[in-house]
Amino acid sequence: MLVFLTGGTSHSYLHLIYIPIVLAAVSFGLEGGIIAALFAGLVVLGPLMPLNVATGEPQPTTSWVFRVVLMTLVGGFTGLLVGRLRKRLRRMRWNLYHHPVTRLPTRLSLEKRLSRGLHHDAGQRKQALVMIAVNNIETVSNILGSRKADSLPAAVAQAITGRAGGSGSVYQLHTNKLAVLVSENRQPIHVTVRRVMELLSEPVDVEGVPVFVDTVFGSVSVALGESSPEELIRKANIALEKARAQGRRHVQYARTSDDTDSDKLHLLSEFPRAVRKNELRLYFQPKIDLQSGQIAGAEALVRWQHPRRGFLSPGAFVPWVEETALMQSLTNWVVDEALRHAGRWHEAGHPIGVAINISARDLSDEGLVEHLRQCLAETNVDPAAVELEITESAVTKDPKAALRTLAKLKSLGVMISMDDFGDGYTSLSQLSSLPLDRLKIDQSIIRGAHDEPRRRKIVAAILSLADELDLPCVAEGIEDQATEDMLKALGCRYGQGFYYSKPVTPAQLLYQHKGGTSHREVGARAHTR
Repeated sequence: MLVFLTGGTSHSYLHLIYIPIVLAAVSFGLEGGIIAALFAGLVVLGPLMPLNVATGEPQPTTSWVFRVVLMTLVGGFTGLLVGRLRKRLRRMRWNLYHHPVTRLPTRLSLEKRLSRGLHHDAGQRKQALVMIAVNNIETVSNILGSRKADSLPAAVAQAITGRAGGSGSVYQLHTNKLAVLVSENRQPIHVTVRRVMELLSEPVDVEGVPVFVDTVFGSVSVALGESSPEELIRKANIALEKARAQGRRHVQYARTSDDTDSDKLHLLSEFPRAVRKNELRLYFQPKIDLQSGQIAGAEALVRWQHPRRGFLSPGAFVPWVEETALMQSLTNWVVDEALRHAGRWHEAGHPIGVAINISARDLSDEGLVEHLRQCLAETNVDPAAVELEITESAVTKDPKAALRTLAKLKSLGVMISMDDFGDGYTSLSQLSSLPLDRLKIDQSIIRGAHDEPRRRKIVAAILSLADELDLPCVAEGIEDQATEDMLKALGCRYGQGFYYSKPVTPAQLLYQHKGGTSHREVGARAHTR
């Protein structure tokens, strides 16, 4: 109508007709662009529309036909281009919320679902978030190949879907980590998790291959209207890692765990500063010769003089440090300080042997042997006066690697002892193959043994075995005269515990050794300081 009123096609701005064609293509795609182009070319500007309304001159056929073809091409091309762009954007959006291999919804999908639930479902449903880690995915990859390993989470999700008491949606957060939202309205979360555990106790089918899945679970109740999605996922992860650390299949989130992990994170972040600013302190607990009652050596024990938390015992930070690469710096510091004090004592005519604890991480540290070699050379300490205490757990983690490291350490001339013997899982074959010089019987076996016949027999059996292997024994945890008398009667050579002394400073230990004090005097003086 506008074309007609303006005087025909010769007086119209024909290029403006392309605007609605493009808009139709953008809005409705290929079909919309072509329909709009045909309508514009055949109806609005078609053969019935004169070239000049005043004179009634018709349009040349070639003119309107060419215009129809051009408009159809523009509309069709624009619609096709927009359609492909939309398809690509939909694919990108889908990939953003789904794993490209397993096609499972990802963390972003879970966060979106949690956010929707926290803001709109408050008070309507009680839910829990369950985190599932597949521990043996690397093993599956090594044996069956990466393609089947990549398909394992999808197989686990398929086995769980519809059986977890929730919406059935399983989310893949990482290569080996899944999450599922379950309802707690019908049954507690631990019942649902137990049912899923039973389900996954059977092999799952991975592209026709039955695969056993080693899983561990962490869960948290969804506090509707309170926590953010990121916070809920973090709490479920904390519970999952707690289950791994404790060797359990399932742990539910508790606030105490969160506080502990937060404390752990802060202490570990402050530890490098502690080493750098000399906040660590080395104490020594005397080891007593049970026959003479004299000091026969001392175990080095580290303390942390924290600027805000005060005096921290080893149990407050060493187990956490052992889990990280910071253990290397701690062990090196202890070796440096222990040998420095031992060197001074030896120069002063008081050859007190020192015992240093070595962790599993230390046994895998290739630099430990060389560092100890340098310290021995710099301090002129007799290697036979240095005793390295290893735990049973440190050896059992990687026996072959531990044996290689211990052989290198032994070649330096130092003594090797098995610490906390009887509290772990060392086999007799390992005991015979390790280059040991002493056994330290764990205090859990020693305490109260004089009142318990069965435990006393265990102590006697360990001492007899050690005697057959020509390994002198040190009994830990001696706290009374009765225990000392029992150990003497059974032929134990050395003792250590609060009955003799708490850990003391290097100066206090030297003072005790200078006086040639008996174990009773050692204990009395240590307790009064």
